[in-house]
Amino acid sequence: MYPYKKDKITLYHDPTCPFSHRTVLALKETNVDYESIEIDINKKPEWYSHVNPLLKVPAMRLPTGEILVESLFIAEYVADLNPKSLLMPTSALERYKTRLFIDYFSNNILPLPFKLLGLNSKEAEKQKFFLTITEKLRELNNKLVEVSKSGPFFLGKNYSIADIASITLVERMEIAIKFSNLSIEDITGIDRFNQWKSSVKSKPNYSLTVPTVEKISATFKKFIK
Repeated sequence: MYPYKKDKITLYHDPTCPFSHRTVLALKETNVDYESIEIDINKKPEWYSHVNPLLKVPAMRLPTGEILVESLFIAEYVADLNPKSLLMPTSALERYKTRLFIDYFSNNILPLPFKLLGLNSKEAEKQKFFLTITEKLRELNNKLVEVSKSGPFFLGKNYSIADIASITLVERMEIAIKFSNLSIEDITGIDRFNQWKSSVKSKPNYSLTVPTVEKISATFKKFIK
C-alpha cells in the first residue's frame, strides 16, 4: 500500500520538478486543501508504482481513491474545483487561447533548456543554438502581445493556468542559460516577455514554492553532455 490522506487530496510531487511545481501552484492559487508527499524522482519509493505505474510525478489522489496524472490535466482539474479563482477563464474564446498557448509553449519553448544543456561541452554548437533560443523568445514575446499588449499576465489582468504552465519551465531555461555562461539580458524585442516573467514571478505563491537555483541546477546533471 502507499501513504495518503483519506479525507483530502494527496499530491505526490518532487519540489524540484517543473511539472510538479505547476500542480503545487494551481493548488495554492485555488486554496484547495491537500496533503503533500514529496517524491525524489531519482530515488522513488517502491510503493510509488501503485500510485503511478509510469513512475512519473506529479500524481494526485482524490479522497474517492481515484488518481490523476499529467501536470496540465491536474492543474486544469484543480482550477475547475474553484472557478472563482479564474485560473481557467470562463470565456470559451479565452479558454481556447489558453490551451493554444500552452500547446505552443510545450512544443517550442519547453525543450530549449534541456537541448542547451546537452551542448554544454560543444561551444560552437552551443552558441549557434543560443541564436535559436533568442528567436524563440522573440516569438514567445509576440504571442504574448497578440493576446494582451498591456499584460501583465498572459490574458491581461487575470493570472491563469497559462502563466502557471509556462513559468516553471521559463525558470529552468533562465538557469540553464546562466549555467551555460550565456545571458538573455541584452536580447532586444522581448519587452513583453520580460514584463510577463517579472509579474508572474512576483506572485506570492510562486516565491514561496520555487526551488532555489542550487536545487534546480543540481537536476541538470543528467542532461549535461
